[in-house]
Amino acid sequence: MYLNKAKNWLKHWQGMKDEETIEIELETEAIQYIVRAITNLAGHDKSCTSETPRFFEWIEKNRKDLLNGL
Repeated sequence: MYLNKAKNWLKHWQGMKDEETIEIELETEAIQYIVRAITNLAGHDKSCTSETPRFFEWIEKNRKDLLNGL
């Protein structure tokens, strides 16, 4: 999975032409930001939100492609 695709494109957009585009899968972008937030919270104080287990259940049910290789 290519992380931060939208953020990096915006960050480096300066100098690009208006007709230059990228394809972004919004759901995947949102998922990676949520996973990073969960990881940051766990790293900060070893906790997780009450919704974290439900989020990972949703990943397993709806986006098994993201779990390939784990």
